Amino acid sequence: MRETFLHRPMKITFLLPHAGVTGGVRVICCIAECLKLRGHEVAVISLPRKRPKLRRGLYALLRGKYPWGGSVRSTSGHPFFSGTKVSHHVIDRHRPIVDGDVPDGDWVVAGWFETAHWAARLSESKGRKAHFIQQYDANFLPECQERVDAAWRLPLRKIVCAQWLSELGERRFGTGPLPIVCNGIDTALFDAPPRFRGRPPKLGFLYSRERVKGLFVAREVIARVRERISNLQIVAFGSHYYPKMHPLPGQCEFHLNPAQEDLKKLYAKCDVWLCCSESEGFHLPTHEAMACRCPVVSTRVGGPMDMIGHGIDGFLAHPGNVEELAEYVTRILTSGENEWTELSRRAYEKARRYSWPASASLFEQALLGKDGPER
Repeated sequence: MRETFLHRPMKITFLLPHAGVTGGVRVICCIAECLKLRGHEVAVISLPRKRPKLRRGLYALLRGKYPWGGSVRSTSGHPFFSGTKVSHHVIDRHRPIVDGDVPDGDWVVAGWFETAHWAARLSESKGRKAHFIQQYDANFLPECQERVDAAWRLPLRKIVCAQWLSELGERRFGTGPLPIVCNGIDTALFDAPPRFRGRPPKLGFLYSRERVKGLFVAREVIARVRERISNLQIVAFGSHYYPKMHPLPGQCEFHLNPAQEDLKKLYAKCDVWLCCSESEGFHLPTHEAMACRCPVVSTRVGGPMDMIGHGIDGFLAHPGNVEELAEYVTRILTSGENEWTELSRRAYEKARRYSWPASASLFEQALLGKDGPER
């Protein structure tokens, strides 16, 4: 049912780079859909996949992959936008988004540092300009730091997804406190009944070749834990797998691009979820795991710092500290049955405080703040 509010509906357009299968795109899709349900007119505009250089493309084809995504103009088949009522348009080629691509409206929201630069150049008729910041993008793209920092300095309304980004803005760019819109989850999907710890115990983690995701650290942590818990089982999922350059730990059950229902089951059969990232904007998997009653051990990054009460509903360690991470994982997996069950319950209750409708409400409030559209 569409909700009713005192303010008038707004026309909101989100600008994305290539709308791939990433956490950041998924977040914007979920918030956009909930804003639509709240009575707003919402559109998403994105770029087609960038064509690789000829040599790289031919090499990918020889390996049975298809690097050129083409210029698809519908949401058909997209794992996030399919089935939603949000209008998603992919422009004709990989280029800057310009006035001719964007409908007139109340707000244009950039979802990436590059699209923030494009949004700033759009005419006033397209709406006021905002930048939804989900990561300090130079952490992943150090070669783009100058452009990333320039995006932070643009006169756009800034909205962030975690406290650490608000603090970064204050400390480094003099923004003052920024509105925070924490990620939500589908609480109807990511749910699980109470359970006991598994026998043998099972540890889960997200697989990624990105250095900042900490795969090497995760392998070291698992090796340390197995010195004490020899029958430890490992499960992981990821959107890609690179066995030669980035191998998984031995005897690991791996799921490539699991469906959401399968992902829920994966979380629900784990006894601890491990995050070894050096940097995260928010990081949905830890949140989803907690919602499926799986206690989390995470580095002090992004959303886990905001969500996890250390020693209460999970544990936090310093990035790169293998010994500390292994100690907390071992503590959870060797704790008493009642202690583990209580930790599982607390993690579940904490995760249930966050939902996509709540995130959309916060996002709406951020837009309707000072100098926003009249109520």
